[in-house]
Amino acid sequence: MPLFIVGHARSGTTLCQSLVSRHLVLPTLPETHFFERLRQHEPAAGVLKADAARALLESLQPFLPLQLPAFDELLAGPTVPVRRLFLALIGQVIGSQTLADQGLWIEKTPGHLDSLERIHAMFPDARFLWMVREPAQVFASHRELLEPGKGWGDEWKPVEAHCAHWLALHRRGEAFAERHPDRILQLRLEDMAADPEAAMARVRAFVGSEFAATVPSGGPQADIIQPFEVWKRDALKPADPAIAQRAGRQGLSAWETWRVQQLLGPQMQALGYATDAPAPPMDPLHHELMAGLDWYRQAFEQRDQLMDVKTTRIRSLLKELGREDAPARARKAAAAAGQAQPAAKRKAKPKPAPPSFTLDD
Repeated sequence: MPLFIVGHARSGTTLCQSLVSRHLVLPTLPETHFFERLRQHEPAAGVLKADAARALLESLQPFLPLQLPAFDELLAGPTVPVRRLFLALIGQVIGSQTLADQGLWIEKTPGHLDSLERIHAMFPDARFLWMVREPAQVFASHRELLEPGKGWGDEWKPVEAHCAHWLALHRRGEAFAERHPDRILQLRLEDMAADPEAAMARVRAFVGSEFAATVPSGGPQADIIQPFEVWKRDALKPADPAIAQRAGRQGLSAWETWRVQQLLGPQMQALGYATDAPAPPMDPLHHELMAGLDWYRQAFEQRDQLMDVKTTRIRSLLKELGREDAPARARKAAAAAGQAQPAAKRKAKPKPAPPSFTLDD
């Protein structure tokens, strides 16, 4: 029963990974980004063509210390099961294929919040820890990564764009939680930083005492932070409420904080976050500009929802096509060959030999 840690980036997923892996004595690894990159190849019926699987692994090399030659045997055939490929990747990085196959490991990639259903279909017994953080603090942390040498090259965005992305992921998490309430546990970074022991008690109760019962301690453990991920250094420090609250660091402006609460108010209230920021003074022109901005924001949101519906339908059709098994294809081929066989026989029927004559006739 593997454990996946997901959430919007800059919501404390690395701190959660560090605490949980030590508490449960489970191996873990750096962010794999596996299911994020898998969408680019769109596997049918849970398999990838061998060249697509190799391309996927190559795209993950910037994030993981992978030895690609070790996958040659797995990639020798025409197709590769996605689940088997992922477990081979896990086994190589944590240093134990046995633990990988048993599901005794922790994987953390924040963006996998967008792939919960796909992961659940592949690992029905998996559990998910969903980290959340006060959105204004999340967006302020994103802004900080724009400083040279601190981030991954993300571009500046207005808070409306941050809110739209946060809300889309949050709705996917909510939808999954409604369908599978026993498979996902939501944790607030603020609570985990204030009382990590209480948070770990909730995690232990959620996953069950048998989760880590057979995991040996002191085995090989991958570094969860890669050398280039300098923005995660605070995540390995002891849990501290001041870090979660970004004490002493620049936050959003008063207007941006109010705007975030205006756009995400219902979700923030449901999560227990304050939404009482005072409205900034605005003249009639500001109100007109805001109305126009909101119109475009809602139009783009409707467009994105329509695209999601179309994408879901396309994936469903691909899966239906992929479900046609080899015996069915063989029966169709045999039937086609049977229909063509009589004609072929007629064409191949030898002509009768001409009558022979002798001198006695």
